Amino acid sequence: ALLLSEVLTDASTAADATAASLLSDLQNAGGQPLFAVGDTLSLNAPKGGRRIEPGTLLVEAATTLGDLALLFDEIIGIHSGGTIPDDPNSGPGQPGVDVVGGQLRIVGNRGTINDLNLGVGDITANGSAVSLSFDKLESADGESAITDFVVFDSLGQPIVVKMTAYLESQTPTATFFRYFLESTDDSDTDVVLADGLIEFDGTGRIVNGGTASFAIDRNATAALSPVLINADFSRISGISSAAAGSTLSLISQDGASPGTLSSFVIDEGGVINGIFDNGLLRTLGQVVLAGFRNPHGLLEAGDTAFREGPASGAPLLVAPGTFGAGTIRSGAIELSNTDIGRSLVELIVASTNYRGNARVISSVQQLVDELLVLGR
Repeated sequence: ALLLSEVLTDASTAADATAASLLSDLQNAGGQPLFAVGDTLSLNAPKGGRRIEPGTLLVEAATTLGDLALLFDEIIGIHSGGTIPDDPNSGPGQPGVDVVGGQLRIVGNRGTINDLNLGVGDITANGSAVSLSFDKLESADGESAITDFVVFDSLGQPIVVKMTAYLESQTPTATFFRYFLESTDDSDTDVVLADGLIEFDGTGRIVNGGTASFAIDRNATAALSPVLINADFSRISGISSAAAGSTLSLISQDGASPGTLSSFVIDEGGVINGIFDNGLLRTLGQVVLAGFRNPHGLLEAGDTAFREGPASGAPLLVAPGTFGAGTIRSGAIELSNTDIGRSLVELIVASTNYRGNARVISSVQQLVDELLVLGR
């Protein structure tokens, strides 16, 4: 997109404004002062069908038009990657914001999703619309797509990252898409994070630019800063239909919001896995088993516990299921090597024998009593 403001005049020189002109001296084409010292300027313009996050600038005695141009550049999120053809009326088309002939010139990035519009009311001073108009000479072109995804800093706080991509060029053997990454959660005013080029071959597979690394400053928080992000674009395909157009979507990411341990499980290998209420599963530890060359040489320590003895040998600590060690059954109650069924049968047999023996003793006692009676 290419936008030009109306011609601004520097009241202190009665000439066209330059980047060094003070905002407090600026007048619009009708001679009306635009800004005053102490004003808080806000920019909230539409970009690709969305409203950008507002950015503010405090007008001080030394604040210049160049400072306002820098605010526009950073808040709109204009990247240096890619070029826009030169225009005979406005000069070079490299993306950026500058002051030419008393006019603010805004050259946005390509891609219809990056198209810019600025109207009266999009710039305000202390909440009131600033009487500064822009003419749109060109609209952004190029097939494009957009997606928002969330990453997390070291404290688990969410950071929204916007990714846009547009078709930059094609050759008989390759297609090139340029992507832009932006975030308003970055600590500084500039929302730009990174840009790069992805090359697809004739079958839609990525041959260059499949990965990217970028940093997000978190200086305004207690989190570690910067947050380093590694992006994998290998699942993106260069094939799309004319009807559906191009789309971007996040498949997976390894960050999460803060979570609390809700439960845990132990597998047969002794690995302790914690389950958190934010949906994450994390390994918390490892249960190990001790093996002895001579288990019979262990010394009893009471309460079914044993300790190493002179004849047992040194313990060999291994993971369950390795080097002849047994496995672990999570959630099971130990049976102490007891066969409950066999024990019940033996108990019944013992009880029957006891009752039989008791009857024999009772019968013998009766006979003895009878003999004693007869002997008298």
